[in-house]
Amino acid sequence: MSRWCLGIDTSNYTTSVAGCDMDGAARSRRLPFDVAPGQRGVRQSDAVFLHTKALPGLIEQLMDDYGCPPAAVCVSATPRDAEGSYMPCFLTGVLAARGIAAALQVPLFRISHQRGHILAALLGCAGQKGLPFFLPEQPHFAYHVSGGTTELLYAPIGPKGDGPVTCVGAGADLHAGQLIDRCGVRLGLKFPCGPALEELAQQGSPTLPPMRFSPTTQLHLSGLENKFEALLRQSRPADAALWLLESLAAGLVALAQAGMQGKEELPLVLAGGVCSNRLICERLARRFDVRCTSHEYAADNACGAALYGALALRGEDFQA
Repeated sequence: MSRWCLGIDTSNYTTSVAGCDMDGAARSRRLPFDVAPGQRGVRQSDAVFLHTKALPGLIEQLMDDYGCPPAAVCVSATPRDAEGSYMPCFLTGVLAARGIAAALQVPLFRISHQRGHILAALLGCAGQKGLPFFLPEQPHFAYHVSGGTTELLYAPIGPKGDGPVTCVGAGADLHAGQLIDRCGVRLGLKFPCGPALEELAQQGSPTLPPMRFSPTTQLHLSGLENKFEALLRQSRPADAALWLLESLAAGLVALAQAGMQGKEELPLVLAGGVCSNRLICERLARRFDVRCTSHEYAADNACGAALYGALALRGEDFQA
């Protein structure tokens, strides 16, 4: 069997482990948190406990899948590639990764959760529009849109998965995932609400034009929540859900127009759970060269961390 890298990611809502070999074949195991009805997330202290409880079993399952130990370990250690970027939930993954790497005497790599999202999306897009699993040298933009982040990134990531990631546009108040979850909980949907809200919106009719946005690098979404509340009083829930997603998509198009100005011919990679929404993908694809992947690779996962380590192993073999 080809050598493989163990990836670990402990985001605020999902415990994830994954493996990736040097041919780009990935396997993953993950466990989303079971959030109580009516709640919109968990506290960091609870997230640390839930990750600590879930990680050993997921790692054991993945090890059984491969039948041999990993040749490297890579972990999401920080939220972003920025000095001072920190969330306690990632410490759980770091502790597990350090222990495994030390016991096996294999290399340990650390990346940010955000870089892992971008790499996972690229891995999921392998084969689309000629994109190989190993990373293109062509610069690209990436959307990282989730419950905790709404950022447009310029990401000239190199073939080894490294290179700077620069934010060129962001949400100014609510994050897109927060908006979806708040409105979804208001409708009685279980957190996280994205998939259920998308399914509900598919039953809706366009009774009201979506909100309009001028091109901007600071996207304000709190107005959408207020308008959604008002719309619910006079519209069917499915119609309001469709309006919400159409309006959010319009806002993301406007943010990309401003942030990518002068470089709109470059690919736009969609990462983060919100970016697996088919309506949002379609609206962005009408305007940009979009690379959209499945929910498996777009939502929180450890595949990007595993890919980063596999690329390092690949480089070592080429130099040998």
